[in-house]
Amino acid sequence: MNPKSVFHRFKIWFSVVVFGLAANGVGAARWYEDYELAVEQISRGECSPVAIEALGAAVVDKPKPRKEARTYAARRIDYLPYYQLAKAHLLCANLELAQQYIEKSRSFGVSGSYELTVLESRIDGEIQARVADSTPEPVDAEDFLRRFSDAGQRLEKSRTALADVNEAYLRASPLQHQHPEWAQRRDAAAERIDEAAQNISESEEAMDLLSLADATSAVTEAWHDLQNLKREIESRHEIWQLAQITPTPVSSPVLAAVRPTPTVPPAVVSPLSEPRESIVPAELRRAATAYFAADYQVAVDLLKDAKFGADQVQAAALLLRGAARLALADLGGAEADREMRGLAHADLDSCGRLSLTIRPNPQLFPPSVVLAFEATVASQ
Repeated sequence: MNPKSVFHRFKIWFSVVVFGLAANGVGAARWYEDYELAVEQISRGECSPVAIEALGAAVVDKPKPRKEARTYAARRIDYLPYYQLAKAHLLCANLELAQQYIEKSRSFGVSGSYELTVLESRIDGEIQARVADSTPEPVDAEDFLRRFSDAGQRLEKSRTALADVNEAYLRASPLQHQHPEWAQRRDAAAERIDEAAQNISESEEAMDLLSLADATSAVTEAWHDLQNLKREIESRHEIWQLAQITPTPVSSPVLAAVRPTPTVPPAVVSPLSEPRESIVPAELRRAATAYFAADYQVAVDLLKDAKFGADQVQAAALLLRGAARLALADLGGAEADREMRGLAHADLDSCGRLSLTIRPNPQLFPPSVVLAFEATVASQ
């Protein structure tokens, strides 16, 4: 029978019977009788639940250890119950409990430090013996190779993502000083990739599945972080580029507010030509400027009513307001996201119904706006 299960059964029996007898004052032995019985049992060098039970009864009556404790008449003994409990549990292979009773005995400062150190050495020896005897489960070589191959593929994906981030970072050089965190996040991911690569290589030599799993998880996390960083850099760079474009009247003045084009070269413009007055309302132009500067809430507020009369102008305003609301939905929480997306799709639907010529330019608007507009028009 397992010594631990024996001890637990005696512990339950002891709680019910021994403490019950003590409470009734019937059949309870004196503390020193219990103690001497336990010492006798422990001296045999075998696991003895009786000794553990007797010591438990002794400490109920006399919890404090003492050298030369008086028993009866002039007889004295060294009363060291916690030291003896540590020895008893060690014999029963309850190493954790043995260590606990060593510490408890040491806290009273009565037991000799040498004796306690000897017990601790025996506990360490038992622990090392258990480790030596434990044999790891055999590793399935085919399964390990499959996992190792998967880890290698993830490692290559993360390295490709790192190269893509570096390219995006270089293209967005005008914004680098505004976003020092970009370089920090990139470098942190690069360090994790290098460390994971080393761990993957070492796990192959030892066929260590746990180490391989940890390295695979780390490299996957780095890949996700780099993907998010690349999207952030490209998005902010695109917004910055759009902000550099100066809107000018073109063949469709309405679209000039939401689809700005580069200024015509001076050599093409006749010096005698008079500037043509734009039919685009100033409020719509201000909203377009705010949108391309990433001030989405300002654009929505400026176009809150969006009542400009002419269908072309009204459709352009609805397109711009829908695009701004989609951008706000991407930045908001779950509830705000659902509500804002509903309003945005309503704007795009109204835009498509009002005009067949107003469309979001893929070079200026993000894919989310273009796809949402196309899906709305297709459902009409």
